[in-house]
Amino acid sequence: MKHTTLFFALLLLVVSSCKKEELSYPDPNAGNAHVSALRNGEDWYGYLFPLPWSYANRDTSEFNFFVTAENITRQKLDFKRIPLKTGVFPLSVSGRGMELGKFSYATFNTRIDDGDVIGEIYYTSSDTAFHFFAIDAYDPTTGVIEGRFQVELIKDPLRDIFPDTPDTLRFTNGKFKGVAFKD
Repeated sequence: MKHTTLFFALLLLVVSSCKKEELSYPDPNAGNAHVSALRNGEDWYGYLFPLPWSYANRDTSEFNFFVTAENITRQKLDFKRIPLKTGVFPLSVSGRGMELGKFSYATFNTRIDDGDVIGEIYYTSSDTAFHFFAIDAYDPTTGVIEGRFQVELIKDPLRDIFPDTPDTLRFTNGKFKGVAFKD
């Protein structure tokens, strides 16, 4: 009995001393490359990391919004095949194999280990009337870009690594601004 009590006391001490990893969110009022939104009704902040063009199509871009912990990427919200011009762009339903398509879409993933292992993956839901990605201002000379977004994403059932995470992520009131690309 003493050994069992001692074991549980030691286990409780170890578990209580474990430090939960805190996500690092940027200051939403900071100068360059910030992103903010409501994710399932709660504040969410990220960093903007745009890619100038993708898949040999210079007229589109990828916008990667990410959250870090201890300088390691932990969450990544991607908007792919976005036309590089001002306007409001609808997002298509996405899923496995969308990389080969030609429609604008969004994905979200979590990262584990050193940030190089993808955890859970979320794809754009079928509610295409809800989704959009807008570029409100873009100056190719300075590279300053500003816009808005809204998207609902569904967890890939084949990548349900953490059952306690939500099946649906809904990003609303999304805004981004930063220096993206220069011609």
